[in-house]
Amino acid sequence: MMHPLKSIVLYAAAAAVMHSGPALSQTTLGIRAGLSRAAASNVPGATTKAARTGLSLGVSGILPLQESFSLRVDGGYAQKGYRATGDRERLEVNLDYIEFSGLGLLNVTTSGAPASFYAYAGPSLGIRAACGATLTDVEDGSAESESCGESDKGVDFGIAGGIGAEMPFSDGMTVSAELRYTLGFVSTIEDYDVKNRSLLLQVGVGFPVGD
Repeated sequence: MMHPLKSIVLYAAAAAVMHSGPALSQTTLGIRAGLSRAAASNVPGATTKAARTGLSLGVSGILPLQESFSLRVDGGYAQKGYRATGDRERLEVNLDYIEFSGLGLLNVTTSGAPASFYAYAGPSLGIRAACGATLTDVEDGSAESESCGESDKGVDFGIAGGIGAEMPFSDGMTVSAELRYTLGFVSTIEDYDVKNRSLLLQVGVGFPVGD
């Protein structure tokens, strides 16, 4: 007799193979959550830099246009920022954004694959929801915190791209995992070239709509 755990694994694999094709060929609404790993380029006066780890949440809608190509619209919340250390001071900047993106999604699933695999890319727009900075003296440990000033920009425009995998969990729901990178084109500070960089790892569920 086959071990019960082995039976479950084989059943799940068989179901994934049977349903991997249609998973990305239907209009789908989804929700996602995960972690963000954010940094910044060209921070003035920084001798060392470190990333900020935060949370990310999102919703999406996928509209198939062709057999292997879909249009995806995303909206979400992402925590970004950076840490930069100079000769005497350490600066920690926390930036939270409401983000929107329009993405072209390409289904790259091969025949017989256990899941649907895809890649996507497109423009991204971030509207700043919160911003704060903490400046710490590395010698005596004293710190000052304040909100962002007038010189800090409230809009971030860039490009997003990533890869993901999706497989059915039931007749009415799919599960997915994604890795996304967002490259900011706009400096977050006037008169400087400090631009956002972020890497998101997210898991989510999708709900096919219609036939």
